Amino acid sequence: MPPCYDCNTAESINQQHLGRTYCPFCHTQQHFQCSNCTRTISWDNAFEDSHSYRFCLDCHSHIFIACHDCGISREDITTHNGRNYCENCVQNYQRHCDICGENSRPVNTTYFGNHCQSCHDINFVECTDCGSDCRIADAFEIEDGWICASCEASTSEWGFSEFNPNTNSYIELESKLTYGIEIETSTCKGFSALQSKTIWGCTNDYSIAGKEFVSPPLCGDKGLDVIKEFCAEADNKKWSVDSHCGLHLHLGVEGLSTQELKSIALAYYVTQHLWINFVSGRRAADGMCATLEYARTEITKIETDEDWDYFVGERDRFDCINWRAYMVHGTIELRLLNGTLDSEHICNWIKMHTKFIDCVKSMSTVDIELMFDGSIFYQFSALTEIIGEDLSSFYVGVADTHGRHVREPTCTSTPF
Repeated sequence: MPPCYDCNTAESINQQHLGRTYCPFCHTQQHFQCSNCTRTISWDNAFEDSHSYRFCLDCHSHIFIACHDCGISREDITTHNGRNYCENCVQNYQRHCDICGENSRPVNTTYFGNHCQSCHDINFVECTDCGSDCRIADAFEIEDGWICASCEASTSEWGFSEFNPNTNSYIELESKLTYGIEIETSTCKGFSALQSKTIWGCTNDYSIAGKEFVSPPLCGDKGLDVIKEFCAEADNKKWSVDSHCGLHLHLGVEGLSTQELKSIALAYYVTQHLWINFVSGRRAADGMCATLEYARTEITKIETDEDWDYFVGERDRFDCINWRAYMVHGTIELRLLNGTLDSEHICNWIKMHTKFIDCVKSMSTVDIELMFDGSIFYQFSALTEIIGEDLSSFYVGVADTHGRHVREPTCTSTPF
């Protein structure tokens, strides 16, 4: 009798398989008996189930079926929509979609719930920054895809671009003064999409819930168009402002003489309480646009360029009429206006103040004090002569909105 095929021993050779002889030990190590058909099979062709039962290839292929999802052959197979799934995987395909309610399509479970692939593709997008899925309703479309709210909130600031119109006109504005505005917002969903599409800059301001948008220095009617376009986009995106927001107007006065600057500073000083009538009570009391508390003589004693430099250097940047901005930007900053995205209100605010500056800059100290020496009604009447009846009527309405009155009521009663 030939020796054992594996160990080559001649002892106790009594097992044969496929023409080969094995000793009892080697036979046990190399072969098993199929649990189904009881045939002796080589371990190389063995298949074992989760209960350690061993099967030959033929029996295994009849008893076990490969799962369409995980690919593992199992006995606990369920057919779903013509495909075979094991017990673990079929659960993913029998849940109801939270959106369409169907369970006839494969459903994936995510942080947002159970959704079939079709509903997921319609309602969710991938953030191009962090790669996570986010609802389209909460995502913001940008130039190269979508960005989630978390990534947008961490978007860095960017500066404004130069305003350089090919042509310009001064029909609507009627002033050659340059101007720029800073608009504070409480909500500005999708603001990051503007970064590559606008000349406006964006900054973080931790006194507000949204972002602050900063225009470049503008001029003429084209500048007003820039503001109108921005406000239209904000309205389209449903941005908003709240009582914590303000709007700051910068007016370029760097090229004016010291005497002209002195006249402007005095005119704003003596009329500061008039301007308060065009804003809310909360805004008027806001420390970020404080009432001017320095003495009038701080202005009237200015005679030289050095006097002017000293005056602006001593001012507080949070004054409602902020002359300290002259040191940095060559502007006067008017910080009093409530936050707004109303382009008509913003443009009228610019028109009113440019007309005011153009008028008072050439006036003497005595003329300014005489023109505005009186009650709010008297001062507004003088302002009306400067800005015209259309703008005047507009700001009568603004004052009324805030519960203020800047024009004396007309007596309509008939005397007896």
